[in-house]
Amino acid sequence: MFHFFMPLVPLTLAGALFFKRKSLAYGLPILLVLTRALLTQPSLIEFFTVSSLLITVFAVRAMKVNHPSILKITGIAFLAILVYEIFSNFGVWALGGCLPEQASLYAYSFSGLWECYQAALPYMAVHFVRDIPLSLGAVKLFELVAARIRPAVHEARQSA
Repeated sequence: MFHFFMPLVPLTLAGALFFKRKSLAYGLPILLVLTRALLTQPSLIEFFTVSSLLITVFAVRAMKVNHPSILKITGIAFLAILVYEIFSNFGVWALGGCLPEQASLYAYSFSGLWECYQAALPYMAVHFVRDIPLSLGAVKLFELVAARIRPAVHEARQSA
């Protein structure tokens, strides 16, 4: 399988914080997962991936975070990664693996589910180390872009 890096959680988190329109906030993770599926091998695992990202969008929007501090972004990113890992690894266990042609990797029992989560620990650690700093960067980048775009949009509306 072609391994493709796409920072799903950081981009989803930044979109949830900065997009005012629900369609954009919820549409971004769906678009990201569809893009990744088209660039790699599509699988039913994408359902579990997008579900976790949509839960992240819902939770972030429900918190109504207006001016996210570094500590808040770090905490939200940590929880978002945890939700992503719980959902996606449950999907790996439920589907028997990530790929349709793959033989079942784990027994369909609690011990099989536990084994699946244990096998995912190294990947989860990588996600925490990689995605928390990327989340901080993505949110700050969205802040910079928003600071430049909003005044320009406001000015254009006044002159029209």
